[in-house]
Amino acid sequence: MIWNEDSLVESACSALVNLAGELDFENATRGIDCLNELDLQHRISETLNLHNVVTVKEARYPAAHIIERLNHGKRCDLLLFHDSKDLKLVSQFDANKIGYWLEIKRVAQFLESGPNWHYERTLLETLPQDVFKLANDPEIFYAGLLVILFTSNPSMGKRDLRTWKCHAMSRGCPVGIPRICDFSISNRVGNEHVFVALFPVRRL
Repeated sequence: MIWNEDSLVESACSALVNLAGELDFENATRGIDCLNELDLQHRISETLNLHNVVTVKEARYPAAHIIERLNHGKRCDLLLFHDSKDLKLVSQFDANKIGYWLEIKRVAQFLESGPNWHYERTLLETLPQDVFKLANDPEIFYAGLLVILFTSNPSMGKRDLRTWKCHAMSRGCPVGIPRICDFSISNRVGNEHVFVALFPVRRL
């Protein structure tokens, strides 16, 4: 079954909108942009489950299964399946073919400590590494990089996502047209807008 990537990014965005709303309702000192990557991944995973998508956290990449020790090998943030039958009735190889391998990366223009001096480097250097991990595994059919981008304003986020895509493609990253959702958040540390962008990854 082909994956609906528009639906995936909408579910991920809905998860973060609700989380941001909860923090505002609590008058929390720290906003959603101060949470770590694992916290955001967890909320996205929960919301996908509510939409009948089964999530497997920290799934080892197919190529890593040649490694005998279970604590070795590269792992993917989330491996998605349409329903639980996929986990029970198919072989490992078939699971690799029908599952959606999703890397989730958080990037913020401002941190609690102030401006993020590694913001540009994270966008231009770190994110392509995750794309190549997905694209270089010959057994993965469906994959994507979900970028959660916190910026000071919408125009900044749009520009930076466009810059990243152009830079990534110039380095040979096989990314497709992104599916993008965005919303505003309360400004606690300098960030006022969030972009949730899913970049489909094609095999090399």
